[in-house]
Amino acid sequence: MLQSVGMQPGLSDILLERASRYTPDPVEQAKLADRTIAVALDNVDFIDDPYPRLALYNAMHRIVREDHLKVSKPASSKAQS
Repeated sequence: MLQSVGMQPGLSDILLERASRYTPDPVEQAKLADRTIAVALDNVDFIDDPYPRLALYNAMHRIVREDHLKVSKPASSKAQS
């Protein structure tokens, strides 16, 4: 998906590098980068954003934070049982 949206050259590498901060698994890094692109493309403001890289970083951080909340909530409720 990274190449299919006509992103700037090198931007996919930057996203993969950024994703490596969140997960060591290369497959998960690629999935996270793809999800980041999808979220950014759904955001109408992203198209006109003068700082698309920052918008992508923010989208990735939001995805990771939401995923972490989804994973950590069931674990904390099980610990209380």
